[in-house]
Amino acid sequence: MNGFYNTPQSELRNTSSRKSKFAEFKYISAWYIFGFNLITLGIYVMYWMYTRANLINSIHPKQINSSVISGYVVTYILLIVLPIASMMGFHSEAVEKTNLVLTIANFVLHMILLFTIRARLLEFADEEGANDFTIDPVITFFGVNIYLQYVINKRINQIFPPSQSTN
Repeated sequence: MNGFYNTPQSELRNTSSRKSKFAEFKYISAWYIFGFNLITLGIYVMYWMYTRANLINSIHPKQINSSVISGYVVTYILLIVLPIASMMGFHSEAVEKTNLVLTIANFVLHMILLFTIRARLLEFADEEGANDFTIDPVITFFGVNIYLQYVINKRINQIFPPSQSTN
């Protein structure tokens, strides 16, 4: 029967050798992120942004500006320390103006860092040929790290189904 019962032969490309950059990210439930944000009164947002920006810098040739990362962290810390100093009796008009300037600077740096992380995630997905991968800019603005972690998790699940997930 001329090989009728033989297994069909075909050339297969091994695409598993090309490691996804999303594999570098840790799968963390968006609910955990939400909980950490609440428990730490928002400090976890700063930690998440800092660690993800540094992780992206370690795997992407186009670096996120370290001045933006450092400026974001420093202004965030100063915004925590300044009200404490004000409660301890160092209250003045200069402190209020400084607080206002730091708040505006922190917001601007936060948005730059947030949307730069978003852009790098989109670039990672483009490199992998994930045409259906999107990150909504409006939800990014309002959802901050919870939404971005959700999107990262979704991509990790697409690449590594939960039964095969390494994280």
